[in-house]
Amino acid sequence: MSSKEALSVKIKDYQRFVMTLIILNTYLYTGVLISLYVYETRAHLYMLPVITAASAAAFSMILKMKKWKRQAAEE
Repeated sequence: MSSKEALSVKIKDYQRFVMTLIILNTYLYTGVLISLYVYETRAHLYMLPVITAASAAAFSMILKMKKWKRQAAEE
C-alpha cells in the first residue's frame, strides 16, 4: 500500500468518525432540549460541555482532513 493510498484510507476513516460525532451531537442536543423543556431538568448544564467537546473534536478532525487532502493533491 503506497503512502497516497494509506492517506486516502485515513481520510475516509476520519470522515466516518466525524459523521459519527455529528450524529452523536445531534442526539445529545435533542435530548438536552427535550429534558429542558418537557421535563424541566438541569441536564443541559452537564451535557453542553460534552456537546462542545465533541464538536471541537469534529472540527479539529475536519481541519486535519483538509491538510491531508492538500498533501495528497501535491503528491
